[in-house]
Amino acid sequence: MPSIREFYFKNINKVEASKNISKPQFLRLLCISNNIDNEANLFLHFDDEMKNLEKVNLIISRVLQGKMLEYLTNEAPFYGEYFYVNENVLIPRQETEELVDYFLKYVSKQFINPTIADICTGSGCIGISLAKKYKFKSIYASDISKLALEVAKKNSKLFNTDILFLEGNIIDPFIESNIKLDCIVCNPPYIKDSSTIDKRTWDYEPHEALISNPDTYFYEYIMKNADKVLNKKHLIAFEIGEEMKDSLCEITKKYLPLDKIDFIKDMDGKWRFMFIYSDSNEITLKAAESLKNHGVIAFPTETVMGLGVAYDDELAFEKLNKIKGRPENKPYSLMLGNKEDINKYAYVSNEEQKVIDAFLPGPLTILLKKKELPQWVTLGSEYVGIRVPDLPVINNILNSFGKPILAPSANRSGEKPALTSKEVEGIFHNELDCIVPGEALNGSPSTIVCLDNGIKIIRQGTITKEEIEEAIK
Repeated sequence: MPSIREFYFKNINKVEASKNISKPQFLRLLCISNNIDNEANLFLHFDDEMKNLEKVNLIISRVLQGKMLEYLTNEAPFYGEYFYVNENVLIPRQETEELVDYFLKYVSKQFINPTIADICTGSGCIGISLAKKYKFKSIYASDISKLALEVAKKNSKLFNTDILFLEGNIIDPFIESNIKLDCIVCNPPYIKDSSTIDKRTWDYEPHEALISNPDTYFYEYIMKNADKVLNKKHLIAFEIGEEMKDSLCEITKKYLPLDKIDFIKDMDGKWRFMFIYSDSNEITLKAAESLKNHGVIAFPTETVMGLGVAYDDELAFEKLNKIKGRPENKPYSLMLGNKEDINKYAYVSNEEQKVIDAFLPGPLTILLKKKELPQWVTLGSEYVGIRVPDLPVINNILNSFGKPILAPSANRSGEKPALTSKEVEGIFHNELDCIVPGEALNGSPSTIVCLDNGIKIIRQGTITKEEIEEAIK
């Protein structure tokens, strides 16, 4: 049998001539095959007899033919450790190590003992590396692939980390389990064109961990549903494709308009990391303070842009009428921060409760028989229109203010509602006390329904009569 030294010099020229294996990888292979823990000790044993010669020759032959060394040895370096990998997970990359570094910096500045989730965890290298470096209240890791989770669990056991694993699509397991998070870190699939992937990667690494069409799908899914799992103070960290900066910025402004966005380049100078974090306190407090001081505010909802005043403020009500040019005999809907408060302001039948449970919060205004309310709220009608929006921006303001608001659409009476805060500025100029930045999600008004003596649609929106009928069966 040759010595390790002899084997090394016999093969080093082939290694250095190949693009498929580097010299450090070759040295690591020699360590593994000879049961030596590190490179320094390898050189101390350089004149020992080479072990597992036949197996190592076979591995080198396969690597030179194009196969991935990491899958042949079942290990890959990441963040100073060697992780178990197989063909069911991506091989960890150096840029993802940078994501871990940046994430730790952001977390340490903003949180103490937070709860985090590593979404699309794959081998578990991100979540496990974070668990080894920082004290978190809880760490979750999720993936849609059961086989990938088996790898991640094996690595968690290998490194003795306490991670809670969930199987399911993107953020869905957290929504289904009602888990609340402070932070999300995610390196999702973001390549939409397989022709841009080098042949070795495409031939051997799992395609579902690489390809996404559109490339923004995973990012948008997380941001669209972020309010269902993230706490008010939060952080989202993404690894991104180098050309995705502008499109992801637009998506963030659509779903998380009050959050701040930082983009960071990797060591190669490519835009590679995106950090989204809550910064809503200032605008929330400003809007709530405006409402307390007889002000009129504008804000995005999931339907159209809205205007709002305190429901029990007659002075603000008159100001709103003047700004809108509203007919004096037409009341406004009452907007609440949560549906549990509805029975404070209106009587609710069993059928009406079924509709509330099915569609609120959401794009529905339901006419209910009023309880005691100021005269100007209903203008003599026995009904009040109740609306509970499904957008964190306005819900935060309502919860901060602590009362319902009267909330018509943001437009002059008889004109088309505004869909963005910029459109609101163009319509009302300096007449409003606070404009919350952002844009409406779908541009359609809410459905208005009354359930007295059957289902009566007052205004058709995105929710149909058939859907309401189904809800009250």
